[in-house]
Amino acid sequence: MYKGSFYAFFCGFWDCVSSEQLVNSWHIEVLCSELQMIGERLFKRQRSPYNLVVNVPPGMSKSSIFSILFPAWVWTRDPSLQIISASYEGELATDFAQDSRQKVIGSTRYQSLFGDVFSIRRDSDAKKSYKNNRGGWRKIVGTKGHITGKHAHLFIIDDPMNPRSADSEAERTAVNKWLNETVPSRKTSEASVFILVMQRLHEDDSTAQFLTTFPHVRHICLPAMLSNSTTAEYRHRYINGYLDPIRLTPEICNELQSKRAWAGQYMQAPAPDGGNIINPDWFFEFDYLAVLNEVKAANETIQIAFCIDGAYTAKTTNDPSVILGYFTFRNKLYIIALSEVWLGFSALLDHVTDFTAEHGYNDSSYLRIEPKANGKDLIDALVSHKGLNAFASKSPTTDKIQRVHAITPILQSERVGILAGAKWGEKLKEQVKNFPKATHDDIVDCIEIAVREELTNNNSFIY
Repeated sequence: MYKGSFYAFFCGFWDCVSSEQLVNSWHIEVLCSELQMIGERLFKRQRSPYNLVVNVPPGMSKSSIFSILFPAWVWTRDPSLQIISASYEGELATDFAQDSRQKVIGSTRYQSLFGDVFSIRRDSDAKKSYKNNRGGWRKIVGTKGHITGKHAHLFIIDDPMNPRSADSEAERTAVNKWLNETVPSRKTSEASVFILVMQRLHEDDSTAQFLTTFPHVRHICLPAMLSNSTTAEYRHRYINGYLDPIRLTPEICNELQSKRAWAGQYMQAPAPDGGNIINPDWFFEFDYLAVLNEVKAANETIQIAFCIDGAYTAKTTNDPSVILGYFTFRNKLYIIALSEVWLGFSALLDHVTDFTAEHGYNDSSYLRIEPKANGKDLIDALVSHKGLNAFASKSPTTDKIQRVHAITPILQSERVGILAGAKWGEKLKEQVKNFPKATHDDIVDCIEIAVREELTNNNSFIY
């Protein structure tokens, strides 16, 4: 029974892994069945039709399923299988492998049933790797670690990032480089399978990288509550809209929804529909001509202004330069233009000149430049060579996330509008929605500067 069904094996050996009673759920059977199919193909050395990505919330027994019990089960059928296990920390992967080795394979029950199938070699029974007497082995690595000389039938990556490292662009880049360049070359044959199981942490996290890097990926996404990201074939399995109302009760879900982790780790959507910090629905749409008529009726005038976050590079792998055009009227900020370009310094100067002229620049207009390393050079060039009214915005004294939090009451009051029908409107909303987990945040930078400088009392300039 145990050899023929990984799900039966999981249930039967659960008490070797945990002293807590198993809280069973349909998602456990689904994931065990998926792994069973992978195992059956591996035993026959059939070419795998796909690699596997699974996204599930914390507390759903994913590591027990994938990293502890599944490797022990495949060796009951084929102890020659070679396995590499990885996690964001080598010690975490080591703990999983040792639980599989000591608590499951080493248990009296396992040995009484499968002791004649294989045995662990005493001369190769270490923490980070062990071998059996039938040619199989298991090696443990941390993501970003070297796997020199090892090729596996089964590569299990369990949480390649943690929430803290996912917030770091440098950490994400390092892990994704490992996933993109090192992992794919570790196949033993065409039968080899790569499995990634994790919670979503960022729009550019390892799930996104895996889906881009590996061909033929089966993606199972099981958020805590029924949503658009739920894998279609399992939507009907949700219980009153909940993945597991015993582990994640409606009360727990309601409490977690106010936490930043809810969107990615629980709902498997790195930015929630309402945004991480900024809800895109806070931006109203306006008709330019109608607002100008209001200005005229009030016997007032407007000043067209621009905010620039310059990057001065033509490489599209780097951050772009962003120009935001806007005006203010009756304590509201109206965004009328947006440009996102990758240009070298000289080309950027020409683009700024043309773009601002196209969108209403005149002698009363001004350009705010973000005060960064090359900002002064851009200001000098725009003033000296292009004759534009350019100056630096006030230097920030807090980090970017704090500054964005500071303007959310203004945004939530629907005091910032977007030109109706603008092609760039969706791009703007998508970036503010994903901030601070977006790949780029230059549009958010410009919005924050414009709102802080125009709609608050913090409007000192550095000339």
